Amino acid sequence: SDLEALKRNLEFTKDDLLKRQEQATSADEKLRAHDEISSELERMSMLSEDIGKRLKAQELASTARDLARSQERLMDSLDKLQSGDKNLDAIMKQIADLAKALAELQRALSQFAQQMPDDFMNSEAMRGLGFDEMQAQLDELRKKLMAGDLEGARQLARELFNQMASMLASLQNMQRQSMASMMGRMQGEMQRQSNELQEIAREQQEILLGTEGVNNSALSQRDAALKNKLDRFLEKAIGELGQLTELFPDREGPDDPSLLTNLDDATMNALLKNLISKLLNKDFPGYGEGDGRARNELAKKRTAAQEAKAQRAENSLKDIKSELDSLLGEPARALTDADKRRLRDLAQRQDALKERTNELHEKLESLLQLFPSLDPKIVQNIGEAGNAMGTAKERLGQLDATGAVPPERSALERLSQSQQQMQSAMQQMAQRGQLGNMPITRLFRQGRFLPGGMLVPLPGMPQFPEFDVDGGFTGLDTEKFRLPDKEDYKAPRNFREEILESLKQGVPPQMKEQIERYFKNLSE
Repeated sequence: SDLEALKRNLEFTKDDLLKRQEQATSADEKLRAHDEISSELERMSMLSEDIGKRLKAQELASTARDLARSQERLMDSLDKLQSGDKNLDAIMKQIADLAKALAELQRALSQFAQQMPDDFMNSEAMRGLGFDEMQAQLDELRKKLMAGDLEGARQLARELFNQMASMLASLQNMQRQSMASMMGRMQGEMQRQSNELQEIAREQQEILLGTEGVNNSALSQRDAALKNKLDRFLEKAIGELGQLTELFPDREGPDDPSLLTNLDDATMNALLKNLISKLLNKDFPGYGEGDGRARNELAKKRTAAQEAKAQRAENSLKDIKSELDSLLGEPARALTDADKRRLRDLAQRQDALKERTNELHEKLESLLQLFPSLDPKIVQNIGEAGNAMGTAKERLGQLDATGAVPPERSALERLSQSQQQMQSAMQQMAQRGQLGNMPITRLFRQGRFLPGGMLVPLPGMPQFPEFDVDGGFTGLDTEKFRLPDKEDYKAPRNFREEILESLKQGVPPQMKEQIERYFKNLSE
C-alpha cells in the first residue's frame, strides 16, 4: 500500500542515506549524501500528497455510493405509495436526504477537482453532469407529491433516475480514463525500463559465464599438472601424521583436570586423526583450521617425557603446512593468446554494458520523481551494479579472470534484486490503475427506465464487468447476499457414516503415544 511504501522510504532514508552522510569523509561525499537525502524527502512529500488525493477519491466514491442507495430507496417507496398514504412524510424526508446527498457529491467533486488535471475537469462529460437540473427535478418531485400526482411523481423519479445513472457512469468513466491514462503512461515507461534491465542482466550473465570459462580452464590445467605432485605429498603427509598418532596414544577413562593447561596425548591423538581425515577428503581449508588447533595444543605445558615427541610434531606439522601452501599457491598456467583475446573482448562488452546500466540508472532516477512510491532500492541496486561492472572491466582489461569473477557476480546479483523489485512495483501500479473505479450499485449498472417503467440498458453506457461479490470495484462490495443456514453446512450422509465408523475402530497403536502427548500438552 501507499502507507507501506512511505514507511519503507522513511526507513531507507534513516538506515541508509543518513548513515551514509554520517560516514562520509570528504566534503564532496557529504554534499552528495545531502542531495540524496533532499531528493528522497521531496519524493516522500509527493507520496504523501498522492495519498491525500486517494483519500479524496475514496470520499468521492463513498458519497456517490450513498447517493445511489438513496435513489434506490426512493424508487422502492414510490412504487409502494398509494393515494392518501400516511407514508408521504417519510418519502418527503427521503427526497430531502437525496437532495442532501446530491449536494454533498457536488461539494466533494468540487474539492476533488482542485487536485485533478485540467483535462479531467474541463471535459465535455464533466461539464454536462447537470447537478442544478437534478436539484430542480427533486423540487418538482416534491410538488407533484404534495399535489397528489403519484403517477407524475413516479415518471419524474424515473427521469431523475436516468439522469443520475448517466452522471455516475460519466464520473466513473472520467475517473477511470484519468487513472488509466496516467498509470498507462507510467506502466509503459516502467515496462520499457524493465525490458532494458532484463537485457542488461542477460548480457551480464553471458559475460560472467565467459570469464568463468577462461578462469576454470586455467585452473583445471593447473590442477592436472599438480595432480601427481599432490598425490605424492598426500601419501607422505598422511604417513607422517599416522606415525605421530602412535607417539601420542589415546587414553581410556576420565579426563584429567589439568588438560586445560598441560599438553594431553589423547587430545593430540584426536587432533592428528582429524588432520588425516581432512587430507584424505582433500579439505585443505579444513586442514588449515585443524593445523592451528594442533599447534595450540602443542604450545601447552609439557612434561619431560613429552618434550621430544612434541618437538617432532611441531617440525612435522610445520613442514606439511609449508609444502601444502606451496603446492596450492602455484600460479595458474599462462594464458594462451586465444584466452587473452576472449578477456579483452569481455572487457569491451563489460564497458559497454556499464554505460547502458548507467543510462538506465539515470532514467529510473527520473521515474522516482514521477512515481514517489517506487522502491528507492531499485535505483540503488542498479547504481551499485554499475560500480561493480566498472571494477570487473578493469580486472578484465588486466587479463585477471580470477579477479573479475567476484565483481561480475556482485553486479548480476544486484541486477536480479532490481528485477524482482521492479516487478513488484509494476504490480502495484496495475492495482492503482484499478482504484479509480467508482462503485455503482447493481441497479445503476443494469440500465434506465422507459416511460412505461421498463428497465433497459443505458445508451452509450460503458460495459461494466459482471458483478463480483469477492472483489467489487474497489476490493469491497456491499451488495445484498443470503446468509447460509445450518442446512448448508451439513456433510453428506455417507461421509458422516464413514467418520462414525472410523471412530468405533479406536486409535491406531502406532499413533497412541503421539495422541496422548498432544492432549497432555493441551492440558498443561
